[in-house]
Amino acid sequence: MLNILKGSGWKTRLLNPVDEFWDRRLGISTFGYTPAIGDKDSLDLRMHYEPTPYRVIFKILKHLGAGPDDVFVDFGSGMGRTTFAACWAGCGRSVGVEIDPSLYRHACMNLEKSAVSDRQIQFICTPAQRYDPSGTTIVYLFHPFGPGTLQLVVANLQRDILDNPRDVKIAYNNPVFPETLDASGLFRKTGEWAAEGTKLPYRVAFWQTAL
Repeated sequence: MLNILKGSGWKTRLLNPVDEFWDRRLGISTFGYTPAIGDKDSLDLRMHYEPTPYRVIFKILKHLGAGPDDVFVDFGSGMGRTTFAACWAGCGRSVGVEIDPSLYRHACMNLEKSAVSDRQIQFICTPAQRYDPSGTTIVYLFHPFGPGTLQLVVANLQRDILDNPRDVKIAYNNPVFPETLDASGLFRKTGEWAAEGTKLPYRVAFWQTAL
């Protein structure tokens, strides 16, 4: 086992057996860490890459009632863990949006060898504010960028929903800028999980369209 894990973050893998199990089951490699880049007020701010634990991902997807009619979009998708998990959990289409070219390339390599490569999974390398959210029904955010970028992402989503009315749900893991969603006028907060007492690494907050 040690020889298999050597040179690939083996210590982290051994300390997180559930995540290691799911990476192997999906045929991907998503362990890693990339430091944050940029000023907090800049549109180029990239928060650090740290994959969400699978148990949290699946808990969120179950709470949202994710299913085959859903188009799931992960902004700041990194190496793709959440994007793959959403597809595995039953989302009809799963999209990962990532600005960092190296993380994007890693996600694409994961897709080539993944156990779910035959399903509707796509990775796009672009700033989040330039992504066209047409058809999106579930948005996942793990505090990927600053308030300026988040405001533009929410505005794009809001315009698309007004043009094509539908129910859209948002899961915001480690919600540092919740006021941006509250101020949109189109989304209403539907709940929040506290970190303390729930064994979650961070708070998770939820919003839904209020059409």
